[in-house]
Amino acid sequence: MRPFQPVFVFVLFSAAAISTGGQVLGQQALFDVPAILPAVLIDVVGSNSTDTIHVEVPVSILQKQSKGIELEELFIAVYWSSEANLVCDFSPKTILASEIEGTILVQQQQESSTTAGIDANGKYSNVIGVSGKLQSSGTKRESQTFHRLPHQELLTASGFIKRGTGAYFKFRASSQTTLEGTHLVMLSFKVPKSWRAGLLRVDCQLKGKRRGYTSLDTTEFTQNTEFVSVVHLTDDILAYELASKYVDAENQLLAIQKQFRSKTPSMLTSTFDSSQKRANELFNWCRQIVYANSDQIIKDLPDEIPGNVRVVAKDLVTARTQLTQLTR
Repeated sequence: MRPFQPVFVFVLFSAAAISTGGQVLGQQALFDVPAILPAVLIDVVGSNSTDTIHVEVPVSILQKQSKGIELEELFIAVYWSSEANLVCDFSPKTILASEIEGTILVQQQQESSTTAGIDANGKYSNVIGVSGKLQSSGTKRESQTFHRLPHQELLTASGFIKRGTGAYFKFRASSQTTLEGTHLVMLSFKVPKSWRAGLLRVDCQLKGKRRGYTSLDTTEFTQNTEFVSVVHLTDDILAYELASKYVDAENQLLAIQKQFRSKTPSMLTSTFDSSQKRANELFNWCRQIVYANSDQIIKDLPDEIPGNVRVVAKDLVTARTQLTQLTR
């Protein structure tokens, strides 16, 4: 087993594609995931063709404003960008919890009553009628006491996705927990013995409500954010250097992408002008380069792509190819 040499990397990036459900509300929270993640090699007895690596993925959420904003659910999906390495374990697992500690003492009482009677009617000469009634009643009370488990709510759910090559994690807020802060998800993968580095996709979705001045003025929102993180063996210096090279090229491309950030049409216009349409196309194209599963997109560059974007995009694709082809 290789000696464990932790690599601490503080380079973070935020490559986000934001969308909202219902009324457009904008960003309600900021996400972040480390750009480089170390993978620890784990010894597994009896495995001759594959190795097992352990990867920890911290996902951070910063709520932009707390007044009127209620974060309800966070969904995280972690899977390989182009590889098909199987997940053999993940954490946290599904968790149920209750606000009540221990069991609930329940007391039930049941009351029943019974009535018995005899009715008699007769008619005699010179008498109009005679009737009589005899009744007796009783009440029976029963009581029982027992302990009952409290109702539990779902706090965390997790499972496999992408045919077992990834995992999802769903976190829900409660009176005892919050979605703001860092959520650490951990995965173990089966990889070929020649594996040294790869690219992980981390997709995040946040759901919540925005409350207005009245109880009726409530709008639901959904915010989506995507990340690509480089994963490398902890003691592999060359893999780390190539990972840093990839992150540098990606940050340059993302910085250029911000110049073409999409804007919604104003209230007075229903269509984009030609310059804004071009900016939106460049914005989307930069995003496709970052999240592409293959390098074919670089071979089909539109003629209108600016020269600086073209150079940075090629640097990114070259670094990505070197990473994915790195073997032991």
